[in-house]
Amino acid sequence: MPAHPEVLTSKPEWQTLKEHRQRLDGVLMKDLFNQDPGRAKRYFIEGAGLSLDFSKNRITDDVLDALLALASSCNLE
Repeated sequence: MPAHPEVLTSKPEWQTLKEHRQRLDGVLMKDLFNQDPGRAKRYFIEGAGLSLDFSKNRITDDVLDALLALASSCNLE
């Protein structure tokens, strides 16, 4: 069963995500693309008739790892 919001925000994985958000606050998208030429391809997925492009969001490999860790801590694997 998914965690309730109040439980979710008390998890250490949530705090890690908050730290990543603060670190990326004010970072320009053009800078993320310049620093990572493979960004558009790596953060684009297709499946089940859907195309999802995460590259135009402030996501990094560290953020993705933190999101997956949070999902795992909530038994959402």
